[in-house]
Amino acid sequence: MIRKIAASILAVLCLTVFIAKAADARVQNGYLSVKIGKVFNPGVEVKVEGNGPLVIKDMTTGQAIHSFDANSVVVTSSSEGINVGGYKWVEEKREEFIAGGAPIGTAPQITEVVAPSNGQQSIIEKLNPETTATNQAVVTGDYVIKGISQRYILEPAVENAQITVNGKKYHGGLYFINSSGNLTVVNRVAIEDYLKGVVPKEIGPSSPHEALKAQAIASRSFALSNIDKYKSKGYQLDDTPYSQVYFGIGGEAETSNKAIAETAGIVGYYNGKVASLIFGASTGGVSESAKQVWGGDIPYLISVDDPYSLNVEYANWEVKMPLSELSAKLAGTKYNVGSVQAIEIVETTPQHTVKKMNIIGADGTKEISGDAFRSYIGDFKVMSTWFTVVIEGDQVVVNGHGFGHRVGMSQHGAIAMAKQGLGARDILSHYYPSVKVD
Repeated sequence: MIRKIAASILAVLCLTVFIAKAADARVQNGYLSVKIGKVFNPGVEVKVEGNGPLVIKDMTTGQAIHSFDANSVVVTSSSEGINVGGYKWVEEKREEFIAGGAPIGTAPQITEVVAPSNGQQSIIEKLNPETTATNQAVVTGDYVIKGISQRYILEPAVENAQITVNGKKYHGGLYFINSSGNLTVVNRVAIEDYLKGVVPKEIGPSSPHEALKAQAIASRSFALSNIDKYKSKGYQLDDTPYSQVYFGIGGEAETSNKAIAETAGIVGYYNGKVASLIFGASTGGVSESAKQVWGGDIPYLISVDDPYSLNVEYANWEVKMPLSELSAKLAGTKYNVGSVQAIEIVETTPQHTVKKMNIIGADGTKEISGDAFRSYIGDFKVMSTWFTVVIEGDQVVVNGHGFGHRVGMSQHGAIAMAKQGLGARDILSHYYPSVKVD
C-alpha cells in the first residue's frame, strides 16, 4: 500500500529526525527495537508463542537466563510489574544515578527475573564501591547493571526464531516495558528482517522490482537515521506511520523480500552520515523542501521537478464540500468565523504549498495555515497542501495535486520511473540529488 499519511503525523515525525553517524552506530548487533501493537491495559493477557521452547536470554552474551518447558507463555502487567509465564519481570524507575560523583545514565527498564516458587533468578550484581562506572553500566542504588537498558529478551530457543504475539508473527524476540501498570511489547528484530515487514506495506508488493529496491534503501536509511526517536520510552521505533508501517512476518512478500536481499546493507549518505530518506505517496509534479514544510534545514531534502508524478494516481484531485459543513467543522475551534462566506489564499511557497489562508465569515476573518485547513476538512480529502480553493454557490471547491507532504521520494513517481526502465539508484538520485547511495 502506497504510504498515505496525515500531514500532522509527518510534521511530528520529521521534526524529530535524527541523523546517524554510521549505519550501525546505535543499533546493537544489527538489531532494532520496535514497539509493536497497542499498549495493553493492566491485567490483559498477551499470549506469546514460539517455534520452539521459549527462553529468557541475555541479548548481549546470548546466555540463557531461564528456560520455559513450553513454547507459549502468557504475559500480563500490573502496578507491581510484569508477569511472564509465572515469572516476575521487575523494572526500575527511570532516573539519573551517580557513581564516583558523575552521572552515568538512566536506570535500566529490566532489572531482574524472579521465579515465584524457585527463589530469585538474579540478573544484577552487587556494586563494589571502588568500581569505576562506564557508559556500559548504570547504577541503581547499591547495584550495577551491566549493558544497555533492555538487556534481556524472550525468544524461542532455536535458530531463525519466530515469535507470535496474540496471533501475529514476528522474527526475533521480545522484551516488555511496564508503564503505570500498562504493558508495552517490543520486538527486537534484525534490521533486514524488520524491512521485510515494512517495504511491502509502504509501497505495495506488486510494485516494479526497481521501485521495491528504491523503497528498501529508503526505508533502511530512514530507520537507521531515526533510531533514537523513542529512546526515552525504552525502544527505538514503533510499527505505525510515525516511524514506518511494520506488520512483521504477516506483511512479507517474496517480491519485496528479494528486493531487500539484493540491497542488503545499502543506505543513503550525506556528508558521511546516514540520510533520513523521507518519502510519500506523490509529489504531484514537483517535490517540496523539508525547510518549507517543517522548517528544518536538511540539505538533501530539497525541491526537485518531478515529471514522473504528473500522470499517476493522486497527481490531480478535487473535493467539494457544502459551506455549511465547513462552517460546522470550524465551529468551536479558534478558526470559528460563523457562516463561511469567502476563502482566500494569501501565501504560498515557490513549490505551491499553501502556507497561509484567510477564512472570511459572518463573524469576522481568521488566518489559518494550509496544514490546519487540510486537517479540518480531512487529510484524505484535501490530499496535500498544494491546492487552490474557490466558492461556487453554496459549496467550497478545492483542486489540488499530490498526496502527503510532498517531501523526498514520490512512491508513485518511483513506480513510474521503474516502469520506464530506470533503476533504484536512478530513482534515488532523482529525488535525493546530493545523497550518495552505498
